[in-house]
Formats: sequence, C-alpha cells, structure tokens
Amino acid sequence: LNLNGNPAVLDGFSVTGGNAFVTPAGFTDDPGGGAIQVEGARNVHLENLTVRGNQASSVVGVGGGINGRESELTIRDSVIRNNRSYLNGGGLSFSTKGNVSIEDTHILENVFIDAIGQCLVQVSGGGGIYQARGPLSLTNVVMERNVADCQGGGLKRFGGSLHMYGGAFLNNEVRPSQISPFWSSGGGLAWVDSGNMWIDSVLFMGNRAEYNGGAFDLASPTTGGTSAVGITNSTFVANKATDAGVLDLNVDRDSTLVLENVIIWDNEGDQQDGFGLILLAGPLNPGSGIGNSLVQGSGAPALWNTRYGPDLGGNIDTTPDFVQPPVGTAPNVSGDFRLNLGSPAIDVGLNSAVTYPKDNDGNPRIFNTTVDMGAYETQVVCPAGGTTRLYVDAHASGAGTGASWADALPSLQNALTLAHRCPSNSIDEIWVAQG
Repeated sequence: LNLNGNPAVLDGFSVTGGNAFVTPAGFTDDPGGGAIQVEGARNVHLENLTVRGNQASSVVGVGGGINGRESELTIRDSVIRNNRSYLNGGGLSFSTKGNVSIEDTHILENVFIDAIGQCLVQVSGGGGIYQARGPLSLTNVVMERNVADCQGGGLKRFGGSLHMYGGAFLNNEVRPSQISPFWSSGGGLAWVDSGNMWIDSVLFMGNRAEYNGGAFDLASPTTGGTSAVGITNSTFVANKATDAGVLDLNVDRDSTLVLENVIIWDNEGDQQDGFGLILLAGPLNPGSGIGNSLVQGSGAPALWNTRYGPDLGGNIDTTPDFVQPPVGTAPNVSGDFRLNLGSPAIDVGLNSAVTYPKDNDGNPRIFNTTVDMGAYETQVVCPAGGTTRLYVDAHASGAGTGASWADALPSLQNALTLAHRCPSNSIDEIWVAQG
C-alpha cells in the first residue's frame, strides 16, 4: 500500500507477505515499507492492523513493515510482527522530521540486518523501530524480542524527541558486530545525537547488547546540540551487556540527565562498573543524577558509588522484593516485577517527579499519598472501617482482602503491612491458616 501526500484511515485488516525492493514512482525515500509506504502525508491513521511477515529487501531497504517519511502518522491497537529490513527499522522506519504517535501496539520479533556491513551511525539500527529527527510518542507500546545489528534492538533514534509512557522493552537484542565490538549497543533502546527524551512507567527487562547499554545507550551528540533525558518510575531488570549492562549515558556537551523513582536490579555488566550502570560520562548540567531510586550496587544511602553519577538523595540499595524475581538470562527472561507488600520501594518515591497519571498496569500512579519506585504502583485496598481481624491463607483464591477466610491474604507479611498501612482500622488480630 502506497500513501503519497493524502490523508487516510486504514482500520481492521492484515498485511502479510509484502516486499519493497524499489522506490515507487512519486516517492523519494529509500525503498521501504514492505506492507505500507507513507510519504508527505498528513492525518494518516492506521488502526487495528496486523502487519506481519513483510520485508524491505533492498540493501538500502527501510521499514520492513511500515515506512513513513515527512508524515503525520498515528498507529493504534495494532501488531507489527516478524518483518525485516536491511538498512534500518526491521518493523517500522520514520525519517526526516515526521510526527509519529503509536499507542497500545505490540511490536515484536522484527529484524534489522546490516546488509552493507558498515553500521552507519546516523542510519543503521532499530530492530523494532528506527526514527530520525522528528518527534515520536509511544503510549503503552510493547517492544518484544526484536533483533538488530549495530544499535537499538528495540528502538534506534537519531535526534529528535521521544516521549514514552507505559509499555515495555522485553528481551530485545543487538547482535555482536563483525566490524567492531563497539558497534553493539542499546539492547532495548539506542539514541544518537541531541534532543529531548522522557520515559515514564516503562519496564526494561531482559534486553541485551554485546557491548554497551544492555537496556539503553545514549551516544554523544554529533551536531552541536545538547540533550535532556528524564527517566521516572521505570524498572530495569535482568538486562545485560559486556560494559554498562543497564544504561550507558555518554554526552560530549552540557546535557541534563535525571533518573527519579526508578528500580535498577539484577542486571549484568562489566565488574568495574559494579552492576553495570554508568550515568556520568561527560559534562552534566546542575540537577542531573539519580534520586529517590533503588539502585543495586550504588551503596546508597551512606556509601554512594560515584560511578553512577550524582546522588540526588533518597536512594536505597536493598532487595526490591518483586512478586517474582527474574528467571533466565537476557534475552530470554521472565518474571513479575510488581512489588510485594512490604517492599522497601513502596511509598518512598518523589511525587513531584511523576509526569504520567498511570502506572504500567494502567492503575493510578500515586496511591496512598506517596508514589512507589518502579514501573508498578502497589494498589493496597484497605478493609472496611471497623475491621479488627485479618485472615491469612496461602491457598485462598478469593479477593485477597484479608476480610475472611475465603478472601484471605496470601502471606503474613502482607497482613502485617496492611495493618500498618491502613490507619483507619484498628487491626488487633491476624489469623493464619494451618500449613
């Protein structure tokens, strides 16, 4: 499908088996968009689509599934799966200052192959998405099991701005480079050049890069600009790289890099960097650093590891107590990274850092007056007023409120925490089932 310059709405169908090998008449971009090609168009809406098994097979092919150039484009409630390209953007590619918004969409198992074998810094990368220059907005977008050469297993950005709210980068990978070990960075997300980025309530799990930034790699600006990066209420777990297993944020010019209310745990990187986090690599503006976060290996609060950049206060270094800790090794990891009641990451974040009203599950972001650390906000429902007794039974299958045996809480720790966090009740008894 070729959309050139005209508004369009495509709703509720599948595109499979497409192959873009040459540039269509009337288009100026590299051949791309194995399923859909959009150029110079405004008000294009793609909704309820399945774009699967397409490719941009030229050695300069971009956007195996969808390619957009200088267009205003919205993608919503869609699946972009198992597409392939050979210059950038295995699933999707957007270039030259297009304005793109993607919502409630699953982007998975797409592949970018560096066919020309050069890993061009401005061009090459993006197993799931590649975008250059223009603004990109992602809301509840899941990038899963995408693979790329060079940079950006899930997403590669060159300049422009990115706002991402909710969603996840799950088990994406950048393969080892045949050119240089330095060309394998940003297992989940790679961002090159200057611009602004804000990430809120996102889960980075099981992403892998051979060299730098298992979860996220920010490379130095190349055009003289500065960068502003804010990451809040996000969880980084079980990501892996040889160096900087979580974040490699590296700037050459004055930039602002702030992490607030995040959890960084169980990642793997070079031992010289503790548990693989590098925040400070270049000149940072005042106010940059990590605050009100749970960071493994940081030594917080008393013995802050300066390899992790400036300490903005409120940080801790202790087990987050996930519902299910990670199982497996990147890029094949599973787990449940919501917080158990009693987690030290509950109710200890910074409210003023919150930029999005929902957590990763779509629940209210601030519950019980103070925000939690991490991508998930614990939703504690207190028993009705006047309740004086809580019930605990690990085998109960009810509502889990603790108000009866049928609705018993699953653990004693949950009951103790609930009694502490619900001051309107006077809990004086906790009954625990035998066994």
